[in-house]
Amino acid sequence: MPKNSSSSNASTPKDEMPLIVAHKALSIFIIAGIIFIVSGTMWWRQVYNNPHRVFESMLSNNLSTQGVTRSSNSVTDGSPVSKTEQVSFVPTAASRTLVTIEQKGTDGANTKITSESIGTLSADFSRYVSIQTTQKNKAGKPLDYSKVENIWGKSDSAQAQPQNYSQSILSLVPFANLNAENRDKVLKLMNEKKVYDVDYSKVEPKRMDGKSALVYPVKVNTAGYVEVLKVIAKSLGLGDLPSLDPSAYKDQPPVELKITVDKQSRHVLEVDYGQDQKELYSAYGLSLPIVQPNKTIPISELQQKVQEVQ
Repeated sequence: MPKNSSSSNASTPKDEMPLIVAHKALSIFIIAGIIFIVSGTMWWRQVYNNPHRVFESMLSNNLSTQGVTRSSNSVTDGSPVSKTEQVSFVPTAASRTLVTIEQKGTDGANTKITSESIGTLSADFSRYVSIQTTQKNKAGKPLDYSKVENIWGKSDSAQAQPQNYSQSILSLVPFANLNAENRDKVLKLMNEKKVYDVDYSKVEPKRMDGKSALVYPVKVNTAGYVEVLKVIAKSLGLGDLPSLDPSAYKDQPPVELKITVDKQSRHVLEVDYGQDQKELYSAYGLSLPIVQPNKTIPISELQQKVQEVQ
């Protein structure tokens, strides 16, 4: 009789076992990878890109930057004003501001004045880049300001403290380049004084210049804000700013604005004050040297020269 071969037919060949084991290991590896990707995505969305975390990181970044550029377009007394400010904290602290003011006359002709100013911790410099006016001299010809253009005037620090640099950095969203100790001190004070009251329930996503951003509705506590400014100013070597007294602002209503922040870089992209007044921010971390003019005259003398144009 032939031998019973059922047991040998039911068994799996030895050379197939490693393939089954390999497929099982591969499946486990793929599942683990999927879990890792899903959990990483959830962490990215719920933790790293959490609106509160993005806003707090933005405040910290603002206080540890080498430089920033701010530009704005507004209307003052019916005249459009274009302004660009470059602020640099290294290698030396300085600011450079370019302002263009236009005014349309009743006859349709425009007056356009472009000025430039440079500010440091010790001095202010200003010049007129271009002056185009509708005013005419006794002969009926337009006034020619070419002889007073591009002459740098220097302020007298003995008569008044320099203002250009401090005005450029002490905005409602302040910037600085502080060491870790001073930065933590300022951030702690911001929280204690509740400088920025953010309504996180109304934060909205936005695409801006190809970037994924968040728009925050913010109320600025002016008294607390001034107190924080004084600490920042002192850390930057600007002194105690005695003219700013937090108690003078204790009854002031909060300033309402909207701050747009890039989720990835944690940089401010835009500050919207309402009434068509916005500030755009760019060039973070760029340290472009701001060179002080070598040849200057007293600022009072420059103003006198402008007034004497006939």
